[in-house]
Amino acid sequence: MPILTTERLYKAVKNKKTLLTDFTEVDHSRPFIPEHLTQLYHSTYYKPLPHKIKLRYNQLFALRAIEQLMTLESHFIAQVIRRSQRTPVLRNNIQLQYCMQEMITEEVEHYKMFHTLNQLAEPAIYEQHELYFARMTGVEKMTLGILARLPGITPFLLWILLILEEFSTYISHQMLQAGDTALGPLEKNFIKAHREHLKDESRHVAICANALNELLTVTHKHIRSFNARLLHTFMKEYMTPKHGGVRVIEYLCQEFPELAVQKAQIIEAIRRQSPDPLIWGAIQSMDALPVTRQMMQLYPEFSISSQKGAGND
Repeated sequence: MPILTTERLYKAVKNKKTLLTDFTEVDHSRPFIPEHLTQLYHSTYYKPLPHKIKLRYNQLFALRAIEQLMTLESHFIAQVIRRSQRTPVLRNNIQLQYCMQEMITEEVEHYKMFHTLNQLAEPAIYEQHELYFARMTGVEKMTLGILARLPGITPFLLWILLILEEFSTYISHQMLQAGDTALGPLEKNFIKAHREHLKDESRHVAICANALNELLTVTHKHIRSFNARLLHTFMKEYMTPKHGGVRVIEYLCQEFPELAVQKAQIIEAIRRQSPDPLIWGAIQSMDALPVTRQMMQLYPEFSISSQKGAGND
């Protein structure tokens, strides 16, 4: 699949479609996300669970997955894009500059759309929180802020953005392709949100790829090598499940006290999933992240396909 050129991107942004976010009442008798996109599904503890617990876990994890998208779209994207816009090689590319600026605006719209959906689905959880399951710790926020300001690592930051943006499009495509699942057909509002998400997100992947390609063509090989090592380290850390998935289990156990006897073992099983089966599965796939795969073929020092760690429970 060829990556869209800057000229085609510019035309696509000029002709973009408005997001449709008129959601209806959420149907809690339906799953919110395909089962294979949840962490617990990939452990031995999932299959024996009764249907009602599987369904509720599915719904809670879907909220956490949306929060992850919101976390990416809230501050990190804007910081990386604005930093990239100031680099000499991109500063005078008027068309790409326009696309990047529109990308920032669109990600704010995505954030609002997803937050509206989560609030509609679980008002008790989101009455006082925009992010509940996937909220970052103070240390994580500080680390992200420092990374966004360190000199010489713009290629590394754009690589992160490219991978995570394309991973988010993979999740949305999986939502639209799921059909009738073992837990039932997916909830219509969640399908709609991911369909709307794709209106802009595929362009965002191409914007990141174009910006990264232009930048890497003028980046000294030693700086490229340093940025590649940073990417490898980051992805190894990122592909280890963190507290978001654990908070989902903890919340689930509050609703179903009968899980208390297994709670510690289930949480440990989640923590042992390294690398994360969701993002690692996408990276290993030939089809899930085609633009990322193409870019890593062009710049093989950045390839992360050989980084798989220990298996999961």
